[in-house]
Amino acid sequence: MTGSSARPPYVEMLDAALRRANNGGKVSRIKLAQYFRDEYDVDTDHASYKNSIKKALEKRMKEGYVKQEGQSFMFTEEGEKWYREEYETTAEEEDEPKAKPVKSKKSSASKKANGGKKGK
Repeated sequence: MTGSSARPPYVEMLDAALRRANNGGKVSRIKLAQYFRDEYDVDTDHASYKNSIKKALEKRMKEGYVKQEGQSFMFTEEGEKWYREEYETTAEEEDEPKAKPVKSKKSSASKKANGGKKGK
């Protein structure tokens, strides 16, 4: 399998296809195949594609992230939430430095109030 390691796993490609192929709406099997051909250069006529996409769809449906309506597929509400948490991180979240704890400063003014030796 030359070059297959350059592609992400089928479930990840499926996630992207469901999200992008029809702007998050229903995506037909034909539209999925077209997306896989265009974006990942997958031979969608090959039996291994058909088996792999079937397994990926079954996995996401079993997890409750994808639902089937006729011959079309789409994310469930839970799947939409999961997708955003899994794949969509904002640049602010990635670049935001973690806050350092603030150390409290003790006042030394009360220690030496009117302190020291008094002269004659």
